[in-house]
Amino acid sequence: MTNTIDRGASLSDQATRLVRQRILEGIYRPGERLIEVELAAAFQISRAPLREALRSLAQEGIVMHRPNKGFYVPAITVADARALYEFREALETSAARWAATRASAAEVKVIRDMLETTGKVFQTGADAYPQDLDFHLALTRAAHSPLIEQRAREISRQLQVLRQRSGYSPDRARAAYEEHVAIAKAIADHDPDAAERAIRAHLERSSELALSTIADFLARA
Repeated sequence: MTNTIDRGASLSDQATRLVRQRILEGIYRPGERLIEVELAAAFQISRAPLREALRSLAQEGIVMHRPNKGFYVPAITVADARALYEFREALETSAARWAATRASAAEVKVIRDMLETTGKVFQTGADAYPQDLDFHLALTRAAHSPLIEQRAREISRQLQVLRQRSGYSPDRARAAYEEHVAIAKAIADHDPDAAERAIRAHLERSSELALSTIADFLARA
């Protein structure tokens, strides 16, 4: 991913991408104020597209806006993380049910192809889920609910910040893959009850481990 601005594309979109990337990489730290004039100078753009980018990220929950004080990188607590995971479970259990009844054959194939690719990656000895393959977003798209897809994408980005800061478990990545396979089977079988059970079990296991990891990370920070 580039750290430069392409003058031929939307400046605000590129600034959004760059600020998000730097937050994920830990360059901008939790609690840090994002000073518009400094960021605009660093990216060599005017403040208008930079401000638009920060507002967009605030809508995603990646940054926080404080009236009369500016934009900050959120310092998320364990309680905040738990609320995010609870909201994610509420969204994605509904999405799984709808995907099981609404997904087209082409969408089921996309999900299965994604899992086949992931399985091959793990067979090479890799210990992390391929970053360019997002099973959960593919599932929400198959639910044919634009609002759920939008909210799920926002939650995914916020959780990505947490995971990037606190780390991940290689064993959990492989277990999650097996759970994804079970969810995909239920969707392919057009069984909404099985799809809901499978994804609820998956999300409960994922959130339990993630919250424990985040709590340990924050205790050391």
